[in-house]
Amino acid sequence: MKRILIIILLYISFAFSSANAQEQNKLETYFNKNQINQINDYLIGFKNIKTAHDLHRVYQKIIEISGSLADSLEVKVQSTEDWSLDYDLLDTIVPGISFAGYEGTAVIVSPNLSIFIDLAESTPEKSDDDFFEILFSVYGEDFFPAWIEQTSDYSGVSLLGDDIELNTLKKIQNALISDKEFEPELNKLKVNIINDITHGNCYNYNSQKIIAEINKIITSIKLTEVETKMLKKRINEFKNPVKGLKIDCENNDCDCGG
Repeated sequence: MKRILIIILLYISFAFSSANAQEQNKLETYFNKNQINQINDYLIGFKNIKTAHDLHRVYQKIIEISGSLADSLEVKVQSTEDWSLDYDLLDTIVPGISFAGYEGTAVIVSPNLSIFIDLAESTPEKSDDDFFEILFSVYGEDFFPAWIEQTSDYSGVSLLGDDIELNTLKKIQNALISDKEFEPELNKLKVNIINDITHGNCYNYNSQKIIAEINKIITSIKLTEVETKMLKKRINEFKNPVKGLKIDCENNDCDCGG
């Protein structure tokens, strides 16, 4: 616990009410005035986290501004042909946000989940601990969720059948029973899982293994009537694969996209 508190204090020591003059100059090489104001607003919130609700709002701020920040960095990469921007420095100036280059000129801006897990331990509530532990178990430091095995830069094969999605849904369900603070984000994650099951087209395992996990989800997870119907319909599609549905890719050469 002492180590965690030290780490948190180090993070917060970088988060002044706004970036200092030197940091401001660095930010101006990457972002416009409005974006810098958004970053400074974020830093104020980051510095003043005391409750799970505070932490939630800071997390939501990252989601709100991440797309715009990533777009600006991608323009910078393209215009300078510098594919190795100083992302580590940006991580330091703006703690809690991860900046990373990805495949050519692509840039990913996202919450640094390791930092948020530590910050959640400093609040009195458990809802933020549960939420960020679930997110980390799903994404870790990766671009793809845990139930997708990456097969190329931008695509992967679903591991439905390994019970990863079942176990994640159980964690989501338990977290929502305990507290509703992160309900929108947890429900969105649940929708992503249901979509992988019902709308994916590339699966690693055979139909028997896939259907077994779907049946466990139907019997152990609280679902809407619509979700239950969708999953039962999908079982029939796995029994009699529709056109374009690739299954048993661990034993077959599947083209899962590029």
